[in-house]
Amino acid sequence: LRSRAWLRSTRERGRVEVIETVTGTLRIISPTDCVKDRLAWFYHTGDTQSLEQAAMVASTVSIDLDEVERWSASEGMQSEFEGIRSMLEHSGGMAW
Repeated sequence: LRSRAWLRSTRERGRVEVIETVTGTLRIISPTDCVKDRLAWFYHTGDTQSLEQAAMVASTVSIDLDEVERWSASEGMQSEFEGIRSMLEHSGGMAW
């Protein structure tokens, strides 16, 4: 099995995480943007599974809850956000 030596570096460029590997560059969205993506589905389609996924991310890693609130308001979903805020608040999420 390969060791973790394949991972050269991790750095943040804006809102996209960049991980350099020996086979190429991997770009992934931040945990905060992941939560916003999941909430977009919940807000606009009522998909409760997406809300559960957003809550799981928020309980696992640190997110910028102020940014999620700002974005929710910009989507016209401030009152919906207030109703689910407690689901997204957590203690002890790992910083990413």
